[in-house]
Amino acid sequence: MITRHPGTWRPRNGSDAAQRSGVAPKRVIKPDPAIDRILFKRYDLAPDDCIFIDGSANNVETARALGMQGIHFVEPIDVRVALAACRLAV
Repeated sequence: MITRHPGTWRPRNGSDAAQRSGVAPKRVIKPDPAIDRILFKRYDLAPDDCIFIDGSANNVETARALGMQGIHFVEPIDVRVALAACRLAV
């Protein structure tokens, strides 16, 4: 997940991680939207300030339904083009 902060986009990683996997209780699995809602609350994020990238079209559709921008990862160039359209340097 990538989030927008005043005028910029940045990946959330390290101790600031907002990774979908591994943050929710074990009974919640992708593409359950509860995972994303946990992240929104934990990191004080607005869905429209987030970009979600995944290889599963179903997971991307779930993210979009929650208000995030979703990018379906098929080929690396497609992701680069989509991120460039968001004005995110890649």
